[in-house]
Amino acid sequence: MAVREAWVADELEPSLKLRCPPFDPAAVAGVAGRGAVAERIAALNALLTPVERCFGLELRRGYRCLLDGEHRRQAGDRPADAEVCRRSLRELMVRPAVEPVALSYWRRFVHARLDLPSLVELAAGLAARPVPLSPVAMATRPLPGFPRVEFEPPDQARLWLDKLGAAERAVGHALDWPVYAYAQVVLSHPLTDGNGRLARAVLQGALARRLGLRAPALALAPACYLKRRRITQALAALSATGDWPAFFAVMLPVLGEAAAAAEAVLGGSPG
Repeated sequence: MAVREAWVADELEPSLKLRCPPFDPAAVAGVAGRGAVAERIAALNALLTPVERCFGLELRRGYRCLLDGEHRRQAGDRPADAEVCRRSLRELMVRPAVEPVALSYWRRFVHARLDLPSLVELAAGLAARPVPLSPVAMATRPLPGFPRVEFEPPDQARLWLDKLGAAERAVGHALDWPVYAYAQVVLSHPLTDGNGRLARAVLQGALARRLGLRAPALALAPACYLKRRRITQALAALSATGDWPAFFAVMLPVLGEAAAAAEAVLGGSPG
């Protein structure tokens, strides 16, 4: 099945209401590129001796992006996007490193022992402050050039963990559940803050369970910041159409770039 990318619109609506559609692994069974990305991610284990080598990975990658001007190159003719990305990358320098926090939960990810209190605790660790569940539908404060986004209402959002469990039990490729988990957490937006950090941590934890990744070794935050517009467009299209293959066509390159960045930071391509 050919990967379709033309559906992504150049412009975003000024306001979006996003929902996570049901996921069927059969719908993405023919998506190309999953095997190569999965192999590249799994190969990172060779660079994780000891596993603490991953500590500060996102910070180091973010610093390199700023130093090399990659945020400006990725933004192209959108200077506002470059500035949003620059600010996000600099925030990595003033908040807790995600890798030590996520690694302290790694065994629970691997053995599927993460319940709701544990995930809220994880989110608090990533934010270095309490981040309770939200009693109302969450909405973002729009960034320059980006829309205001309203996420799932509480009656839907509170089911996010049950949906993750149901999706994991479905048969599919090793990357299916991690990519779905990322979308589900982002679109549910169950917490008052730190939903993006939690979504990325859950994605890496899902890779631990499905691919045997030994530590949070993907430089996910910089990769997502550099592709913020593309990912926002993909989430908007997914919410509107339920087209999971098209969403995977956007997220697989993001994961591949995050793995390549980790290779570079951790010391070269694994043999």
